[in-house]
Amino acid sequence: MEKNIKRLIWVYAILLIFEGSLRKWVLPSLADPLLVIRDPVVTIIYLMAFSSGRFPFNGFVIFSGLLAFGAGVASLIAGQTNLLVILYGIRIDFFHLPLIWIIAEVMNRREIEKLCTFLLFIAIPMTLLMVWQFQSPMNAPINRGVGSEEGGQIFGANGKIRPPGFFSFITGPQLFFPLVAAIFLHQVSQRRRLWWPCSWVAVSRFWSRCRSRSAARSRSARVSRSRRLSPRCR
Repeated sequence: MEKNIKRLIWVYAILLIFEGSLRKWVLPSLADPLLVIRDPVVTIIYLMAFSSGRFPFNGFVIFSGLLAFGAGVASLIAGQTNLLVILYGIRIDFFHLPLIWIIAEVMNRREIEKLCTFLLFIAIPMTLLMVWQFQSPMNAPINRGVGSEEGGQIFGANGKIRPPGFFSFITGPQLFFPLVAAIFLHQVSQRRRLWWPCSWVAVSRFWSRCRSRSAARSRSARVSRSRRLSPRCR
């Protein structure tokens, strides 16, 4: 059971990174269903973790559940009568949170490092793709939006877009690269076995900074870059 949970966690991680690519380039006609493609995966993980006694009923998970319930009640009080809209909002903000503690429950340090290695290596083509997207015209196929929509990305200045990489929109890289930077700094400070892949990512990120510091054209992306200078991982 635990091995199956670990496999599904890997499936979830892969879908998290490449869901946008599927919605933009591979299966644009299925862009709407693919928006929730990770939900069945995480649901199965929860059921398997619960049946095997590995579901973490800690204070964080319980508090998240209470917040979700409170958000639903607040929506009803505010006049939202569409139950599907309320449930979708709860799904976005709360449904995937318990997975964080399930990962910590079922995966050991070595398995987490393998997952981190995957994220570090993905950062290299992600960076190169973002530079390509930034240098390409807005209507280029590489800059198609969800559903293969031409001009479907967020515009920046001087006729450039805010490149999303493999994700659907720029918000993906804004969260992905600070995470990768935290992994990189932790591994360097601990001199762990991820040093060499980290070094490749560091070179890639340095080159990206030189060529596309303004590529994101986003204030929040620059804020994320400044925050990662003070990592909290130990």
